Amino acid sequence: MIPLFLSIKGLGPYLHAQISEEDFETLNQSRLFLISGEIGAGKTTLFDAIIYALFGDSTQTERKPCDLISHFIKGRTDFYPEVKFKFLLDGKTYTLLRKLSFKKTGSEKVALWVENKLFSTNKYEVNRKIKELFGLEASQFKKVFLIPQGEYRNILLSKPRERKKLFETIFGTEIFSLIEDFFKQKVKELKNRFSNLHEKEKSLKN
Repeated sequence: MIPLFLSIKGLGPYLHAQISEEDFETLNQSRLFLISGEIGAGKTTLFDAIIYALFGDSTQTERKPCDLISHFIKGRTDFYPEVKFKFLLDGKTYTLLRKLSFKKTGSEKVALWVENKLFSTNKYEVNRKIKELFGLEASQFKKVFLIPQGEYRNILLSKPRERKKLFETIFGTEIFSLIEDFFKQKVKELKNRFSNLHEKEKSLKN
């Protein structure tokens, strides 16, 4: 995924901020860059915005999307928090727009454009499409592409089955597990067959 455009309205310290396509082009050419700033300046909010645009989630498990709403706009009825994110994946451009609800039980609005054509405004269809594109759940995506400070050790110490499933999804190695299971089953069948033949041989000798 190559980010192309990001617009943030009413999240964290941002009343309205955006990273233009020209800015992202410069960053993508640099390949390696640093996002720096003082505590509370909005560094994490940039990642929160991208994660929210993609999955309707935040970077931290204990923090809900509605917790991201800026205190600058709380109480205002003429300004709605939203994130617009455009990215390139497998040669196609995708644009996501998500608008948060001020109420914790309120419904969000979402839209997805593929190659500048509206794909859907249905939340479940959009979420399903994003999962299809990346092949990852929100929790898996965050573990792979966004590791919060101090949590890398937790990934290494996660349960073997969970870690195995995660790596299989990331690197597309499920086929090797299927092959392994196939041969295990074949070995089991051959052992059973050998055991049956051995018993038959013993009965014939007697």
